[in-house]
Amino acid sequence: MSVGVLSSLELSEFHKKNHELSAFKRRAKQLFSHFSELQCDYTDWFQRRQQSFLDAIKGLQFGMSPLLPRDVSNMAKFKVILDMARKLKRVGRRVGGEEKLEQFISFWTTYCSLKEQLDAFLKDLGNFLSGIAVLREPKEKQTLDKLQTDLNSIYSETYTFTSLHNERDNLFMYRVIVADSSFLGFVGYLPYLIGMSSKICYQVLRIHIAKA
Repeated sequence: MSVGVLSSLELSEFHKKNHELSAFKRRAKQLFSHFSELQCDYTDWFQRRQQSFLDAIKGLQFGMSPLLPRDVSNMAKFKVILDMARKLKRVGRRVGGEEKLEQFISFWTTYCSLKEQLDAFLKDLGNFLSGIAVLREPKEKQTLDKLQTDLNSIYSETYTFTSLHNERDNLFMYRVIVADSSFLGFVGYLPYLIGMSSKICYQVLRIHIAKA
């Protein structure tokens, strides 16, 4: 080891823990970047494809009305509609806008993968913080825990999002015409989850260790 360079074993316990926390914060920034990219991609897609996407759903609901849910109040119901579109395609029936349904579910699948990464990261972070004697601002950890609890409480394919609103962050959704306003909760659910996940990543950056 060269003179003046200290190994991790020679660092004080405080500095070692700070070094480890910095590594967690770098992971949080990486996840934040992924969520931000997904949010931008979804917003761009929605602004260009929202009407043809919603028309495809309504067309299937009308054409297969006895077999499909009349409203899309959760992701499970959307998947029923998507499965029907796939079945019709397999038997040679043309489904207008079917590719838009596939594009939407691709965004959802990407989010679910990132959410799994976020959960694993937060579990590792929680294990690390449980060994920290003193935090500079304990309320920041409490805020992080609350954000995670709030996110998990609405992250479900059976969560009913018909009354979900996020006007401040998702003004782009209000391009939906009045006749399609019943879809606002549906099209706003994914960006709402992404926004909450991004807040969690940002909150990690506010956690600091205090000297015991």
